[in-house]
Amino acid sequence: MVDVYLLKAKEGDCLFVRYGNENEMHNILIDGGCAECGHTVERIIKQCDNNNEKIDLVVVTHVDEDHIGGLITGFASVNEEILKRSIQRIAFNTSRGFLQHNKLNGKIRKTEEAVKVIVCEGDGCSIGDAKSLCDIINEKGLKCKLEDYIVSGTEMIIGNAKLTILSPDEQSLSAFMNKWEEENNCESAGGCSNEFPEEIYKDLTALKKEKYPGADASLSNRASIAFLFEYEDVKILFLGDAAAPIYTKELKKYMKNEKISIDVVKMSHHGSSRSISKRFLDSIDAEVFMVSSNGTTLKGQHTVPGKIAIAKLLNRRNKVILLNNYCWWKYAYQNQYFTINDIREYFDTKLLELYKISDNPYMVKEGLNIYGEFKPKKIIS
Repeated sequence: MVDVYLLKAKEGDCLFVRYGNENEMHNILIDGGCAECGHTVERIIKQCDNNNEKIDLVVVTHVDEDHIGGLITGFASVNEEILKRSIQRIAFNTSRGFLQHNKLNGKIRKTEEAVKVIVCEGDGCSIGDAKSLCDIINEKGLKCKLEDYIVSGTEMIIGNAKLTILSPDEQSLSAFMNKWEEENNCESAGGCSNEFPEEIYKDLTALKKEKYPGADASLSNRASIAFLFEYEDVKILFLGDAAAPIYTKELKKYMKNEKISIDVVKMSHHGSSRSISKRFLDSIDAEVFMVSSNGTTLKGQHTVPGKIAIAKLLNRRNKVILLNNYCWWKYAYQNQYFTINDIREYFDTKLLELYKISDNPYMVKEGLNIYGEFKPKKIIS
């Protein structure tokens, strides 16, 4: 049994994975959403503790506030003893792990002090939040649970589940750690306007023919953790905000260039068109995709989910099912995202199905359910 919770995280990500059998359950928490989502993280930790269960792994994909803000506020709200008792491992790339690994391998090019200044004391909110999370981990006695050098090509075994790390690669993590630059400028793909992008007024069929946008060049996103989760006959891709060239390269290497059947893909970077590629879509056989987005970015841009990304999904398979934690098409885009032709050609024909997930699960297949809400109650397997 595998239950995945695609939780409301405002502009960010917060996912919770429960799997196992009636004798033993395991839990993985992936990111915590924005700071306002800390109550969700707090509920999950306390409920697992009430059930005499552990959170086997907390994955902090990268340092952006919409992924770690809720972990900071959530951890801060939980008693230290409960945290130490509940949380077993934390996967979070930090300057300490980077430095230690490169010292052991003789790869350090900068002094420790220089790297610490770049990584821990920058003015950008992402780096400040990373330092705050490190401080909370230390204050709550969780430093011994921290695994802080996570790169592609490695595997983690968590309660009979295998996690194959697809991103970041060593080069991208090194670039982030050694050459942090504030990324306060808006993405070139959308400018700084909060107006709707022109692409939403185009039909999906027309967008299928457009070129893929350039790959995401954000240093923090390219350093995002992404992984393939495998448990029994279930395969799920959790892509964080990772860059398509990086996670695709490692996935193809893992599969020896064979196409892989995936039950669910958590789309990278909230469904951004810059975080998907033809090479990736050619590498997988999947029809169910999760999108964690309320329809805007932290900067207030309406660039996610990318309509070109959805068109490219439709271009590579017969049917696409999008599972969402918000009705972004209705509220953020005021029902203007899909054209009349889109509705006729794709929705009326069931080629594209769109669901806002709640506490009623969407069953992907027997033994794999996707939920949209985590309610604090006794969980009986």
